[in-house]
Amino acid sequence: MPIVTVLSALAAVVLKVIQVVLHRVADLLFQVIGIKEKFRARLEATQLPVAFRIEQIEIALKEQQQKEIIQ
Repeated sequence: MPIVTVLSALAAVVLKVIQVVLHRVADLLFQVIGIKEKFRARLEATQLPVAFRIEQIEIALKEQQQKEIIQ
């Protein structure tokens, strides 16, 4: 019977180690997801002003072309 006791204790330790490893992996994944979301938010925050500025430039070019056609 002592072998069964040793094996059950060993199994409990192995299961606990697996649980700890899985929790750490899950935490790392959530950290990576958080970093990606922060990067995406920064990217979206900078893209909108850039897109707006490009649109302003396109409008100014069209107005300039129309002025040249009229003259």
